[in-house]
Amino acid sequence: MAAHRNRAVRRRENYLARQRSFREPGRRVLVVCGAERTEFDYFNVLRKQRGSLTLRVVVVRQSKGKGKDPEKVVRQAVQRNLDAADSYDEVWCVLDVDEFVLDGAVDAAGDAGVQLAVSNPCFELWLLLHHETCGASLTPSEVTRRLRRHVPRYDKRSLVFAHFAAGVDDAVERGRRLDAGTAVGPNPSSGVWLLVDTIMKEVTV
Repeated sequence: MAAHRNRAVRRRENYLARQRSFREPGRRVLVVCGAERTEFDYFNVLRKQRGSLTLRVVVVRQSKGKGKDPEKVVRQAVQRNLDAADSYDEVWCVLDVDEFVLDGAVDAAGDAGVQLAVSNPCFELWLLLHHETCGASLTPSEVTRRLRRHVPRYDKRSLVFAHFAAGVDDAVERGRRLDAGTAVGPNPSSGVWLLVDTIMKEVTV
């Protein structure tokens, strides 16, 4: 567990350093999503509508047939980076806790320098933060039920970004407040705010 905490501290320090530094045009960020649809749809539209002009963001979904195992998602991200003609400046994996134990994914990400954006218990928690603050522990079904109070027709198979566009900045702030500074936070928490903030951040000096 100490190794996990140390990696989380380095993750936080690296993030803060990136935000303080000048971000050169043409920097490339790879985002690998653990699910086939929801996360992919969200980040694909986010990068187009709110993405910083100083970043080139590539969003890919988990390969079909690979399943959602978090460690496999991380290893796929590492391989994609190795296979690229030019390696990416940042590599991120978007993961859920759900029923998984993420120790292997955290270790693999730490060894390879991959950033993790983990939602606990599920990615829908990040979507819910666009509409309300969360404090008490929630099951995935409870998260979805609360989300549908705001988006009655929510369907993870066909996410409509317009239902969340107005709340992105609120979600970042709410996610920031829930952040415990660890790669996998307590329930409820979502490290997705770090990735979203990175994608939207303009050039700073």
